[in-house]
Amino acid sequence: MIPKFPEFKSLEITDRKEIIGYTSKFLPYSDFNFTSMWSWDIGNGFRISLLNDNLVVMFIDYISGEPFLSFLGTNEVLGTISTLLNYAKDAGIDSTLRLLPEDVIKEVSDQQVEFQIDEDRDGFDYILSVEKIDGFKGNKLRGKRNFMNRCERMYLPEIKILDTQDSQIKLEILSITKDWMDERGATGEDPNLKELSAIDKLLNGGHIPNITIIGLYIQDKMKGFVIGEDLRNGYAMLHFEKVASVSLVGAYAYLMHSFAVVFRNKGCESINYEQDLGIEGLRKHKESLLPTFAKKYSIKIK
Repeated sequence: MIPKFPEFKSLEITDRKEIIGYTSKFLPYSDFNFTSMWSWDIGNGFRISLLNDNLVVMFIDYISGEPFLSFLGTNEVLGTISTLLNYAKDAGIDSTLRLLPEDVIKEVSDQQVEFQIDEDRDGFDYILSVEKIDGFKGNKLRGKRNFMNRCERMYLPEIKILDTQDSQIKLEILSITKDWMDERGATGEDPNLKELSAIDKLLNGGHIPNITIIGLYIQDKMKGFVIGEDLRNGYAMLHFEKVASVSLVGAYAYLMHSFAVVFRNKGCESINYEQDLGIEGLRKHKESLLPTFAKKYSIKIK
């Protein structure tokens, strides 16, 4: 059971149902998605609490490793903000609340002059249309469609829905992820190494329902994968995607198209493609898919 603030507890897989009880009332912001939190809490440093019946999370920054606070909910928003800012100051952690969903910020009047509110652009979630991504319809997605078609012509790829509990499948997914990182020369404190740990935790840290793994096979060998989740509200969440080598022409486009096909058949209309973390290449790629945004904000005392 999630304790009331100022008590916190570590994130456990048994918290999933209770967390979904809070998050299901809002847009599916990726940071508050249980699967995302569980996967990225690789150092077991995340903490959760309830304040004014809002879900409070002490995150660990994906890049810096430093803690910060955020919350999801619309109950007594001003009081919740003030209480958390004061707590952060006293605790000696980041005195800015980050990744605050737009649903929260809407409750803060423009007249609240004691707060400085800024868009947290690096944290915006990219929301994609399943209909458009399925086949990359329209002139603006012609480039992606061409890559998808080239992949199909060159490699005759096969798409498979994989068993999430198969130990051999898990090993192959981790192997592809390592190949991807080796190709980029990831060493030391490279954030990409944290992603390997996050994928490992999702695969081996306990069973999470509604997860689908899609494998891209070329000549009977897995060459790429995408891991997604049916949120059961018309949305899918795309958690991880990797291709073994950038030399595989159009493989990412083919996987993304396949993801849309699979989740369209599950009744999904939109894909949350998560944020770009301010990484230039990732932002360029995600913007090329014609998204709308689930915006997030930071807030601090002026």
